[in-house]
Amino acid sequence: MNLILFGAPGAGKGTQSQLLQQDFGLKPFSMGECLRQEIDRKTELGNKIKHLMDQGKLADRDTVEQIFTRKLDECPTNIIFDGFPRNLDQVNMLTNAIASRGLKIDAVIVINVTEDILIKRITGRYSCTSCGQIYNQYTHSTAVENTCDNCQGHSFGRRSDDNVDTLKGRLKTFESETRPVLEVLESNCKIVVINGDQSFEDVHQQIKQVVRQFSL
Repeated sequence: MNLILFGAPGAGKGTQSQLLQQDFGLKPFSMGECLRQEIDRKTELGNKIKHLMDQGKLADRDTVEQIFTRKLDECPTNIIFDGFPRNLDQVNMLTNAIASRGLKIDAVIVINVTEDILIKRITGRYSCTSCGQIYNQYTHSTAVENTCDNCQGHSFGRRSDDNVDTLKGRLKTFESETRPVLEVLESNCKIVVINGDQSFEDVHQQIKQVVRQFSL
């Protein structure tokens, strides 16, 4: 089973991906996370990616393909594609790579969230630096102050691009470059739309019902 979680920045794709991993043993594939890992290594490629992300832009095709191919070879099936593909080039990249391995995308789960809620989620988002568990100071903080629910770590951080100005640029890019991806995917995949304005627990319950249809 291979799924795509589709939605704007801040829609909750990362959180839902982590929960589906726990529930069904699926393997999250987040291009954004892969790119941020490259940034953290402070390589020449990472510095290039950071410059683009700080402007709300997407990484170039060659960079994405290099990282995507490497990761897909490590994790060939039972994948949750978290926020990937993000443009039409990446759709072709994904469909060709999946087909060459004799696989398919079973469903695209679209998480729709209104802009005012996206802003609140983005500006309030932080994560555990030890395990990557995602939280939000407004909607989903830790049960015990300054202690990760997942690994009991005490170190937290925020992404450098989690601010309103950068989000505006990312949303503009999403509408112009990423939204058209759905038109291509719907010709080959089942599209399921979820109201992402709900609590992450309610969203998760609805997504679980969708996933169970493909895991039976």
